[in-house]
Amino acid sequence: MRLHKLVFCFFLSGAVYLCAAPVYNPSDQKIQGIVEPFRSAEISPEISGRIIEIGVPEGGLAEAGDTILKIEYTEDLLIAERARIAAENKADLKAARLKMETAKLEYDATKLVYDSTGAVSEEELWGKKYQYEAALAEFEQLKVQKDRELIEYRIAQSRLKTHFIIAPYRCIIALIRLRQYEHCRAAEPLLSIVDASKCRLITYIPINLSKQLTTGKKVSIQVTGKNGLMSRNGVVEFVSPVVDPASDLITLKIRFDNSDGSVKPGVSGFLLIDK
Repeated sequence: MRLHKLVFCFFLSGAVYLCAAPVYNPSDQKIQGIVEPFRSAEISPEISGRIIEIGVPEGGLAEAGDTILKIEYTEDLLIAERARIAAENKADLKAARLKMETAKLEYDATKLVYDSTGAVSEEELWGKKYQYEAALAEFEQLKVQKDRELIEYRIAQSRLKTHFIIAPYRCIIALIRLRQYEHCRAAEPLLSIVDASKCRLITYIPINLSKQLTTGKKVSIQVTGKNGLMSRNGVVEFVSPVVDPASDLITLKIRFDNSDGSVKPGVSGFLLIDK
């Protein structure tokens, strides 16, 4: 079999790892690859501002929902509080409801007298009807205003939340680009997170091996740890449907457990081939 080489790069937390793709020989019993984390993300703030607190430092573990970092939020906190007070104040709505209900009772009573005895004039009846309809319109207008104030409060709450960077899942803080009290900019990468509780070994295999290495197949791998190569059991997670035309190789991803944290993303590893 003709031998092929392919250089590929692996990006993790701002670092680029270059690695020569495996040169497969039929006599070999393993193919080299590189380890990547199960999940990783570059997080950018939605707003610009001064960093006032770093809740989880670089290298620290954040649980899902933990506040990693806070951006100055005093002004938006006051705006949200003002919106809350306006949304929760229903005194004017209660007064308008009482006025409307009173006007309705007066109109109904006047209409009853007008229909039964004619002791009140039609002009007086229409006056009571007008007062009721005006009170009803005022009440409905205040209801709409309260709905709008509630929406404005929710918007203020949503904006306030943008001042807090929250961990989307259990992760390690791999990199924080700025320090406390420095100014960050919206949409610019600020920190990198990694979930390495599971990892993937990324390697490249020849076409003929893709028949035996199908998705879901259990395989044996070796990965570099603190004390050298360690054996792990993995599961084929992805077999690329596309062959690289320059190398005739197929991308293969193998997922394995790393809950003990003994394997660091970016290290090399090997897929062991059954003979």
